[in-house]
Amino acid sequence: MKKYLFGLLLCLFFVSQNVSVGCETSSSLDCACENTTVYKKYVINIQRNREIIDNALNLSDEQIKIRKEILEQNDICFEEKILDIEQECARLSAMKKANVSNVEIRKQRKIIQNKQKQIEDLLHKENKEFSKCLTKEQRAKLYNIEKLARHDYKKSCKKNKDYYKTNPQMQKFGNP
Repeated sequence: MKKYLFGLLLCLFFVSQNVSVGCETSSSLDCACENTTVYKKYVINIQRNREIIDNALNLSDEQIKIRKEILEQNDICFEEKILDIEQECARLSAMKKANVSNVEIRKQRKIIQNKQKQIEDLLHKENKEFSKCLTKEQRAKLYNIEKLARHDYKKSCKKNKDYYKTNPQMQKFGNP
């Protein structure tokens, strides 16, 4: 459930920002490091998605209070981790400009990936705590919202995978 919820949030972020998601982590790291504001936009998008979900679930006053407490606890952690990632990205770009060896660059990318993983873990914990305060009907509704978002994301990925339009010289399979 945690994986799906975090996947949903990531999917919603990428779909709403019209960002093409690549399979290679190094290219996404380079993109993220060039724009340090990507992480700030990511957090803002997560907050918008939370507000939308909160409105869709019709939370009670007690649930809203619990949700706010959870968010306040984790906001400081998010900001610290995002600042760490920005610093590591700056180091990585400086290393690239200085023509440092590929081994050192890979180590730096690994550090950035670990920081990103920490943010993902924090989101998982937060979503798990939030789902504990929901009723069964609200959980079911939340699951349906996540399911629809995953479906929309898969649909948009299929549209972006038309290799023949991106490379007109490529012959279609089975074409003699």
